[in-house]
Amino acid sequence: MIEVDSSGILVPKAITDTLIILSLIPICDDGIDNDGDGFIDCDDFGCGDDAVCGGGGSCAEYGCVDYNPDNACQCNDLCADFGNCCDDYEQECSDEGCTDPNATNYNPNVTIDNGTCDYSAPVANAGLDQTVDFQELVTLSGSGYSGQGDIIGYIWTQVSGPDVALSSYENQTVTFTAPDELCTLAFGLQVIDGVANFSASDEVVISVGTPNIFDIQYTEDQGSYCYETDAAGTSVSLSGIVTHVKPGSYPNFFIQDADSESLWSGIYVYDTSVAPMVGDELIVTGTVNEYYSLTQLLDVSSHEVVSQNNIVAPLSINASDLGIECSFSGEQYESMLVEIENVSFDSVDEFGNWTVSDGNGGMTMVDDYFFDGSFPSISVGDTFDCVSGVVSYSYSEFKIYPRNIDDFSCYGAAACDSANGDANADGFTDILDLVGIISTIVNQADFTDYELCVSDVNGDGEVNVLDIVVIINLIIS
Repeated sequence: MIEVDSSGILVPKAITDTLIILSLIPICDDGIDNDGDGFIDCDDFGCGDDAVCGGGGSCAEYGCVDYNPDNACQCNDLCADFGNCCDDYEQECSDEGCTDPNATNYNPNVTIDNGTCDYSAPVANAGLDQTVDFQELVTLSGSGYSGQGDIIGYIWTQVSGPDVALSSYENQTVTFTAPDELCTLAFGLQVIDGVANFSASDEVVISVGTPNIFDIQYTEDQGSYCYETDAAGTSVSLSGIVTHVKPGSYPNFFIQDADSESLWSGIYVYDTSVAPMVGDELIVTGTVNEYYSLTQLLDVSSHEVVSQNNIVAPLSINASDLGIECSFSGEQYESMLVEIENVSFDSVDEFGNWTVSDGNGGMTMVDDYFFDGSFPSISVGDTFDCVSGVVSYSYSEFKIYPRNIDDFSCYGAAACDSANGDANADGFTDILDLVGIISTIVNQADFTDYELCVSDVNGDGEVNVLDIVVIINLIIS
């Protein structure tokens, strides 16, 4: 069928019907403030779920930002005036909301109570998170509140973790025996009030065992990439001694368990809020993360300096132990301080990464990314008795990263001209040397040849309290 449009042109009726239908479909980008709210956005057309508008949106996704016309809803302090706030605006961005923990809509992030607290249902409280030892008897003690009567019932459920048997699933207080493995358990609690209203579930997390770096790093599963940890995304507290601090404005750092003979015992801390010194023993709490198969700790929430001036000797390895490509053997040295001997610098790529070999015929790589100072001028064929550094994994390659010029000498091979107490070889005999020597004695650690040479000031073949007294007198004088 043919129709005549307003211009007198003959148009097939099927086309005119299609045009009418299209004219009724909201267009999300016509640039007109249809609803008169002062903004040109998706709310002008009631099409917040339209694909053009990004399919809705939330402040958890967008962040608390100024007005952005690309967002399907807004996350700023004007959105309440114009009625285009995202559904989670109050929860994510507003300073106002419900400040009463006994209300169903309690928001711990707000500071101003705006009178919107809802008491239409009871509220459960599963208790505080806990860290417990293996096989420990754990007690979960819940509570609840209702504005419409007493709490008359409790329902516990296990949400995650290895299965355990609760002493009861319907009592206010229940117990269970913690597993004998490092793990995290989560339990949910619902409460019932006197008028048969059920609360939402509240969770409590039980962390079993205190992990060390080995527990985070060790895995036998290469996975899709290169031996990534199963602990990614979890919050942990790890202890270790700082072996290197990245120079410059971003002092990220490496820590290693005090027992430097253990493999899988180093980790990189990607955080600038700590700013430690080499030799600091730290307890660091943060989130485990995998960055292109480099295991690291980030978003540090707390740290504690336990002791200072500790010494971690590099672990002597063969170049073939580390290698270059992803391997189980190489992964166990990630973020540890190592040393290779009889090193030949064989070739260098366009990025300054050196391929080196050692006296045992193995190959690995050396890079200057973490170097503090001027990297030595090296030519193809140059050799060094030893090269030390921290191990990292980048661009699918394991590399040794020397920390400073001293890492191009064998550890403990510095000249010992006299027993003067200068254990840290900084050219001065002072309290730092004394603390380091005492720490080595107390921890029953081994002195390097150099440390033994300069610390044995009375020449009796061992370092003990008699040497400490002499060194104190040297410092005083």
